[in-house]
Amino acid sequence: MAAQQAMQASQQATQQAMQDMQTAQQAAQQAMQAANDAAQNQNSYPYFPGRGSGVLSLSVGSGEVRPGTKVRIDLSSPDRHARVYYTTDGWTPTQASMPYTGPIEIDASTHLEAIAVGAGLPRSMLIRADYTVRGSTPNPVPAAALAANGVLAAGLPIRLATDAAISSATARAGDKVAVLLDEDVKAGDTVVAAKGAPVDAELTLGVPSRNGAAGELAFQVRSLTIGGQTVPLTGSAMLEGGVAKDAVIEPGRLLTATVASATRVKP
Repeated sequence: MAAQQAMQASQQATQQAMQDMQTAQQAAQQAMQAANDAAQNQNSYPYFPGRGSGVLSLSVGSGEVRPGTKVRIDLSSPDRHARVYYTTDGWTPTQASMPYTGPIEIDASTHLEAIAVGAGLPRSMLIRADYTVRGSTPNPVPAAALAANGVLAAGLPIRLATDAAISSATARAGDKVAVLLDEDVKAGDTVVAAKGAPVDAELTLGVPSRNGAAGELAFQVRSLTIGGQTVPLTGSAMLEGGVAKDAVIEPGRLLTATVASATRVKP
């Protein structure tokens, strides 16, 4: 009798274990189907988990190219409305940068960087490429910003340049950034602020490279002083280092700021 009871208990335990296994398998299948349905409802793009807003790729890799070469930026993203932003001036793109709307034509030696940003998702990994066009001049020749009737108009672009090296290993938000005018500012024929005049700028982000992540730097241009008159400026720049590397802003990096509000300057 005891042997029969033990055998029955063993059979019941085996049956229960089989039922539990079937229940677990059904739950796993249901979860997988739900995930697949959600992905199909969200978009029709292939996507690799853990890549934030998506994975970017370039139709043309780094190297020497012919003038007029067109570079396409492709995106695989979980958000069909994710947008791509890019820069060609050596700075890291943000959502304030140029939105990608079609192939980018390369007519001069260019450093291209791009990111993707989706709703409620982390920014994608940065993608970079360097294109060399023989005989081209990548940087513009310094010119002059002109004041009409002694007034610097709101929105007037003014070219600037960094004047000292900054590393995300040591720099922190709030630090001053050495930035200079990279062109003359004229009122009529008179230079009211010469190339090389200092510009007020402040670091807004300084994150060192840690645990394999890239270091980051960002700063905001505040103002320019001309003849005792403060000219408010609007402009910012961001730089991300490579994988497990600190970001380093070298002297001579160009950027453009704009006059924030119309300001009269004295010759």
